[in-house]
Formats: sequence, C-alpha cells, structure tokens
Amino acid sequence: MNPAKATLLILAISGSVALAAGRPAIDPIRPAATARLMRMLNRSAILDLVRERGPIARAEISRILDISQSTVMRIIDDLLEENLVCWSGDLEASGGRP
Repeated sequence: MNPAKATLLILAISGSVALAAGRPAIDPIRPAATARLMRMLNRSAILDLVRERGPIARAEISRILDISQSTVMRIIDDLLEENLVCWSGDLEASGGRP
C-alpha cells in the first residue's frame, strides 16, 4: 500500500477532513462522526442484523457488532417503542447467571 494513501486513510478515520496543501488533512477541532451519526449507523447495523439472523439476543448483537451492551439496549428500547422489533419469546440461555 502506498504510505501516503495509508496516512490519508488513517486521518480520514480519526477526524474530519480539511484542505491542507491540496490534500485532505485532519481538523482536530471537529470530530469525523457526530454522536447522532454514530447512533444512526449503529441503529441501522442492529436492524440489518435482526433482519438477517431473526431472533437474536442483545448480548449477541453487542458481541457481533462490537457495540457496547448499553448502546445496544438503548437502541433496542427505541426500536421496541417504534414497533420496529418485538420480543420473540425465550432464547436458549448461553451462559450468565441461572
């Protein structure tokens, strides 16, 4: 991989883009993704996973998508309120407390 491209890729992930010397550079003051955008992306990923896998536990969603359990729970609660997901019954326990 071209080192210049690798640097630009890392910069694009870590912050917003500004123009410097004719190429993209980081603006350290503005984050690359706002909390609202991240929430929308996480919500979309959760909905896609539920569509693909069918009934799935929140802990498994968290593990598969590498999203914190508290974030998954908040998003699932919102989806339940909007009737976009529903409880499907008991899933077989895979661990945890009895």
